[in-house]
Amino acid sequence: MKPRQNSRNGRLEEAIALLVQTQAAFVQNQAAFQAQLSETERENAKLFARIMERFNRIESILMDHGRILEDHSRILEDHSRILEEHSRLLEEDRRILVELPEILAKLPEAVRQKIGFKAHK
Repeated sequence: MKPRQNSRNGRLEEAIALLVQTQAAFVQNQAAFQAQLSETERENAKLFARIMERFNRIESILMDHGRILEDHSRILEDHSRILEEHSRLLEEDRRILVELPEILAKLPEAVRQKIGFKAHK
């Protein structure tokens, strides 16, 4: 029976040796994977920092644009109000200009009456 036991021991030793080699390869692969994962995480952190920097700049620009749009809206409201007032004044001036010839025609007689001058008939 000894030859059989030696044969089994030999195969067992070979299996253990193969297991040890496989485990060593696994540990090396795991270490390499961990190193690559760490590098990828560092690169991702840098990329994320750049993305956040860009996002913050864009957000700041959008906030500035929002303030500018609010200012423009206020200015447009002011201009609309001023334009309405000018339109009202222009209409009033037009009315006066329409009435002006009649007023001017009556002016000499009004002056005569005011100073007490009586016309001869």
